[in-house]
Amino acid sequence: MWHPSFTRGSSGPSASTGCRRPAQGLILLPPDPPEWEEMSFEVADRLRAQTARLDDLNHCWMAEAPEVVAPVLQRFWSSLA
Repeated sequence: MWHPSFTRGSSGPSASTGCRRPAQGLILLPPDPPEWEEMSFEVADRLRAQTARLDDLNHCWMAEAPEVVAPVLQRFWSSLA
C-alpha cells in the first residue's frame, strides 16, 4: 500500500535559481532495491519534491494498480492548488 502522507525535501535552495520555493514535484517510490530508494530520496530532497511510497507494487505500478495510485496523484495535485 502507499504511504498515507507526503514528505517534503529539505528547505535548501533551488538548484537553478538559488532561492527557496515550495515543493512542486512528486516522486513515487515503488519497492526497488534500497540503493535506488536512497537515490530517489536524494533527488526529492534536491528538488524539494514530495514523495509517496508505493509498497506492495511492482515496476509496472501504473498498470498494475491504478486504483491505488490514482488517489495518491489526486492528493498531490490537490495540494498544489
